[in-house]
Amino acid sequence: STGMRINRRLFKMAAARLAGLLLLPEAALVALRLAFPPDKVKAMALERLQQTLGRQVRIGSAGVGLRGISLDGVEISEAPDFKAGTFIKAGSLRLSLQWRPLLDKRLEASELSISDWTCSITRNAKGVLNAATLGSSRPAGAAASAGGAALAWSGDRIRSSGGALRYADAASGTLIEIKDADLTASGVRASGAFPLEVTFAYSGGAGKVPLD
Repeated sequence: STGMRINRRLFKMAAARLAGLLLLPEAALVALRLAFPPDKVKAMALERLQQTLGRQVRIGSAGVGLRGISLDGVEISEAPDFKAGTFIKAGSLRLSLQWRPLLDKRLEASELSISDWTCSITRNAKGVLNAATLGSSRPAGAAASAGGAALAWSGDRIRSSGGALRYADAASGTLIEIKDADLTASGVRASGAFPLEVTFAYSGGAGKVPLD
């Protein structure tokens, strides 16, 4: 009957739309990975990190998916390069992406998550922190430009988990070790105060630790 034909037609249309919706994420993922293959994402991340930090950077592997960028085995050198040592190691680093810039084939991160990281902070006999030179210059051997593409940061939230930090002061002999550090920061910006929540396990000797 006419009614049954209409119902079948509506059912087929609904089924086709449902199938399209189910396949949309897979299609978007394929398009995303074609536009940003792992080598390109790695090159973009290296360029951005080295340009921002002024240190040499190593990345074990990189990828991009619907949930954002993943970087594994990230290392940041002491100044000026890895011959001087390693400043930070991170097992994994995740960047959540804004969707609108992807339409213009741009990667714009809105949130940063770091896990399984270690950091060594030192103050030499002259009172200078090894972190003082971060961002002060472009390191030798920095990554070349990734074909005009750019990785931008437009977010204001940073989270980290499973962190370990070691602070050593050559002048005072102070040694402090922090383990199992979890951190959440929101409203992050280059200057000015912002909320920061930190939990950690602490061990170390007595002594004041100047942070300037």
